[in-house]
Amino acid sequence: MKYPAKPIIGIAREGTSPENRLETNPRVALLPSEVSQISQCGFKVIVEEAAGKRMHISDSDYAEAGALITMRQLFPCPFRM
Repeated sequence: MKYPAKPIIGIAREGTSPENRLETNPRVALLPSEVSQISQCGFKVIVEEAAGKRMHISDSDYAEAGALITMRQLFPCPFRM
């Protein structure tokens, strides 16, 4: 039996949409500890680079938790948190 590909969850930087260039929002949708839990449940988590920067969370923290780090231009997920 062939199983479907892993579901993908994308985490984009807050406040960086074309409508809001001020980048005043320090939030991030998921913390690395939550990424780890979600990854263990079989999801693929993709995080836009510097998503946690304003909360002092590094890309390497997300990578160690199991996330793939990518640039927004390469963000392949149609549904983002």
